[in-house]
Amino acid sequence: MVDVVERVGLDDVAYVILEAGGRSWYPGRFWQPHEAHAPWLGWSIEACERALDRLAQAGVEPRRVVVGGFSQGACVVAEWVASHPRAYAGVAILTGSLMGPHLAARELPALGGLRVVAATSEFDDWVPFDLAEASVRCFERAGASVEFRASNEREHRVGDDAVGALRDLLRGDGGSK
Repeated sequence: MVDVVERVGLDDVAYVILEAGGRSWYPGRFWQPHEAHAPWLGWSIEACERALDRLAQAGVEPRRVVVGGFSQGACVVAEWVASHPRAYAGVAILTGSLMGPHLAARELPALGGLRVVAATSEFDDWVPFDLAEASVRCFERAGASVEFRASNEREHRVGDDAVGALRDLLRGDGGSK
């Protein structure tokens, strides 16, 4: 994410970047049942909550915070937002998805127009496109305002188009496309 922050290039934005212990937020693949990720997923969501609590203690309200992540981090962020909905400034799910099986039938709590940028590649080996798209549909059904960007990147990385969408989200520019 440090590389993404540098590419976003906004000097007037403060960033809090969490690091997964052992470079992994949870074992296995994100589409496995939640039980397969216990207790790691719970710990990961708790880490996000603690970071938001520290921001609140510093006087930064959730409505001024964009939460986001890439790959496993994006999956954790998606789950965190789904289980702890707030009036965030926005959410960036960069090559990620909600977790667990049966995404097409999953219902999320009301998200009341929450701005979500979801970006992925049609060819990503780690996050199948159809599951990323199903996750987007879950957020839309919950009332989020989703901008979904699909690239033809062949590498598992945050592409330039996704960086641009994140930059716009951080600036508060535009709505969903």
